[in-house]
Amino acid sequence: MGLIVRAILIGLLAVPLSGEWEAHAQDGNSASNSMEVLIGVINMEAVVRDAQARKDIDSQVAEHAKRIQTDIRTVEKTLRESEAELGRQRSVVSAEVFEAKKKEFLESMSKAQRHMQANRAAVSAAKGVAMKTFENAMREAIIEVASEKGISLLFRRREVVIAPKALELDREVLALLNKKLPAVTVDVQWPVEP
Repeated sequence: MGLIVRAILIGLLAVPLSGEWEAHAQDGNSASNSMEVLIGVINMEAVVRDAQARKDIDSQVAEHAKRIQTDIRTVEKTLRESEAELGRQRSVVSAEVFEAKKKEFLESMSKAQRHMQANRAAVSAAKGVAMKTFENAMREAIIEVASEKGISLLFRRREVVIAPKALELDREVLALLNKKLPAVTVDVQWPVEP
């Protein structure tokens, strides 16, 4: 964010929250409209980091990653055994048979790689859906807390240099988010086994 915008934001924060801003009509009349602007600040990173649903998503993704790693180790072991067997057969089978077995081995290796990539993509897609659910719930919690407090202008904490604790909404938003969405299922649609 540019220095000018930051200076404007700091200037906005320096205005007392209970003060009135007068807007004069363009025709020069002295009639004034008063408008109270209540400002809030939220540390989005802290809310995301501390939310139960986000921790649940991360935990499930880690479990799925472990499953994929276990599958990879199993497939690698099988492929190493197949490669060793192919090496042993090189001297006892004809060149045509060896080439056919080598081609079969390379195809099975390629198929295993595609399957593992599909597994990773399935986990990534499921995480994306779960994160979208989480982000929507977080947005709703922010709007609800801000509305309850009558806040009409909300800044991210990282964009504000100085703000009193009274303006921060983190705790209220986090509590509401944890209440409304304590967990999210990461529903992985696993590809068919090769």
